[in-house]
Amino acid sequence: MQKILFTLLIFFSFFSCVKTTSQQVEEMEMIKMSKTSCRGNCPQYSIVIYNSKKAVLEAKSNLKFEGKYALELSDTQYGALIQAFEESNFSSFEKEYTSKVTDLPTTYISFLTNDSLYTIKDYYGAPEKLKELEKKVSNLLEEEGWKKMDI
Repeated sequence: MQKILFTLLIFFSFFSCVKTTSQQVEEMEMIKMSKTSCRGNCPQYSIVIYNSKKAVLEAKSNLKFEGKYALELSDTQYGALIQAFEESNFSSFEKEYTSKVTDLPTTYISFLTNDSLYTIKDYYGAPEKLKELEKKVSNLLEEEGWKKMDI
């Protein structure tokens, strides 16, 4: 009898320790990019891509729309972006590319590496590999399906 009670006690103790709560995964910024204004008609905006595959755009000026918009990326789109950033060895780029040239827009681009966002300032002279990443992100502006967000 004592063996049965002991076995039941162990059995219930074991299963009472198992957590069955469903936690929501924290939404994390994976990629961020913003473009500043220039002396001209340069688009000014910021875009954030989250691990939930949601992209959020804050369109400020010189785009076909203004305000805050959201876009759900497909698995393929999201995977291709993340893969491109990872394959670029993003954190090996310098933190700043600049020159004494004036009146150009500045691009700030960030990627989550080693649990922190690594940010690069690109004003002038960035390598082509970084420019390609910027283009991949800015190409999202041409996607169909951006939905205006209530602020």
